[in-house]
Amino acid sequence: MAVDAATERASQQLREDAAVQVTTVAGGPWSRPIALQSPLPVQLQLRDAQALFNLRNLVRNGRPDAHAQAVLERVCAQQGVAPAACAQVRDFVLARIGGGGPLPRDVHGVLALAVPEGDPGQMQALAQVVTLLPRDTLLNANTSTAALLATELPDTDLSRLQALLGERDAGRYFLNRGDIEFRLKVPQAQMVETQVGIHSEWFLADGSVQADTVSVPFQALIWREHRDLGVRVQRMWTRIGT
Repeated sequence: MAVDAATERASQQLREDAAVQVTTVAGGPWSRPIALQSPLPVQLQLRDAQALFNLRNLVRNGRPDAHAQAVLERVCAQQGVAPAACAQVRDFVLARIGGGGPLPRDVHGVLALAVPEGDPGQMQALAQVVTLLPRDTLLNANTSTAALLATELPDTDLSRLQALLGERDAGRYFLNRGDIEFRLKVPQAQMVETQVGIHSEWFLADGSVQADTVSVPFQALIWREHRDLGVRVQRMWTRIGT
């Protein structure tokens, strides 16, 4: 019940955020930390899952996507993941989406099955910047890091990207994809392939429940769908424990 109460409060924050602005930005109402005391002490923090690289993007329109595969390679290189392990992750996801069996529901399950003998440090580093969502998504330029945006925009000068993200974090958020293209000076042909946007529908809820002297971690995936008549928020799954 404590987990349900915390995730319901998180869902309410997502609704409140959508009522304030169309874009999803770092520091918005959705990101407020949650602490409840009843029925048990529980803490929760929402994270924008679209600030991470989505492994589901490796397939677009039913076909392997070369751009997303190149992005994954750059992500792996940034995180110090061996090329062979990176290829195992890619091939596992492509095979499962292509009909080789169901995918695990989260990135930890993917990495455990794709690279069973992988270096724990490398897998932990990759799990910090990669996720697995039920559908392909855009990387949110208003919440992601300069390092991850650079993997989507490899030809963009990193110092310029960092400077613009400094402006973003000071409140000058990206308004649409055209604004991203203009301010980052991305060639139009490159922008067609780039999977970058300005708002998010998928959020990870990281929390813990205090039961006597034991702290039990949990994680949930929450989907916020914008509709013509309002916003629908739905919890997709919950994992309790490590």
